Amino acid sequence: MKDLEIDNYLAEVVVAIDDLGGRVNLVGLCQGGWVSAMIAARFPEKVKALVLAGAPIDTDAGDGAIKRMAHESPISFYQELVALGGGLMKGKFMLRGWKNMNPEQHYIQDHIDLYEHIDDPVYLAKEETFNRWYEKPDRPAGQMVPPGDRTAL
Repeated sequence: MKDLEIDNYLAEVVVAIDDLGGRVNLVGLCQGGWVSAMIAARFPEKVKALVLAGAPIDTDAGDGAIKRMAHESPISFYQELVALGGGLMKGKFMLRGWKNMNPEQHYIQDHIDLYEHIDDPVYLAKEETFNRWYEKPDRPAGQMVPPGDRTAL
């Protein structure tokens, strides 16, 4: 996927939209939000409604942790990460960066929350399912988990 251009990704989404009737409601989360915004901007006739959540449209907006991290790290840092990933920005690098933007939550509070709910099997099951997914960020893009197949998480 590293050799594809943005237009390749957009073309794939347009094919899916056409397969669904040619006009859709798009809901995009994170990078999917960015792609959805690009589709809406370039192909407005194909989008009935657009909903974005956590989409990295402008990392300079506001004064959040992503903006601070992006401005405090030299471009060579990101270039080295891409080189280490063989031309890709590996999900494991992004996950570490994400966690390090809020270290108190990810390295302390998460463990406190676990301890406080240690006798709650519903909470523990939810956390286990989420963490099995969250801690494996380098699955191929678009990989689907078959319904009921918890081993793929």
